[in-house]
Amino acid sequence: MRYKRYVKNIEAYQGLHPETQALLIRRLFDDYDCDYIVLDRGGNGISVYGYLCRKLFDNERKIEYIPFYTMNELDELKLSAYHTEDEYEQKIYTISASEEFNHDIALDLKDKIVNKRIELLISKEDIREFYNQEAWFNKLSQEEKMDFIMPYMQTNLLENEMVLLERIEHPKYIKLKEQSGKRKDRYISLAYGNYYISLLEKELSKKVKDNSIDINKLFLFKQPNIRKY
Repeated sequence: MRYKRYVKNIEAYQGLHPETQALLIRRLFDDYDCDYIVLDRGGNGISVYGYLCRKLFDNERKIEYIPFYTMNELDELKLSAYHTEDEYEQKIYTISASEEFNHDIALDLKDKIVNKRIELLISKEDIREFYNQEAWFNKLSQEEKMDFIMPYMQTNLLENEMVLLERIEHPKYIKLKEQSGKRKDRYISLAYGNYYISLLEKELSKKVKDNSIDINKLFLFKQPNIRKY
């Protein structure tokens, strides 16, 4: 009744146009055969959502992507303004963060890390050592090599982000803040994804509970005939 979390890839960008971000999200969605997108609709996220709600044509791959709408806030006025397509799929879990929500996801992520229910990629040093032993890898260009190494570098940056987060005193909630000049985007992405998986776990647990059957009722035992000699 539990899911294991595997972080297979991390990509981080800054300063990209919302349409470009939406296109990159759709590529990753297909490349990794994803089921859902977890998206913060606050700030620039609402613009990214707006482009995900449109038909997007990928000139590089020659593919047109069907619009994706929210799964959980379809009637939310701020989002429904973007719902203009007749054909769409509900694949996005939209998040509107609050102090309470940030408190909950911080505790949930800590619980999953402590209990080893999240598996991250290995260090960039270890993977580089592994790849350097492979003949095919050494034949690649430096740019191609970096494509293989980058997710592991991003994982190290994620770990550093989480280690450097500072807790701000608050009478009710846990509040985490990045240090001056640092970021916490990777941490937020991981925490959001982990939160949605936890929601799916609760649904799974409820289904199992609702459909539970007393195992003793599955079998009817008939007393065997016993003959005495």
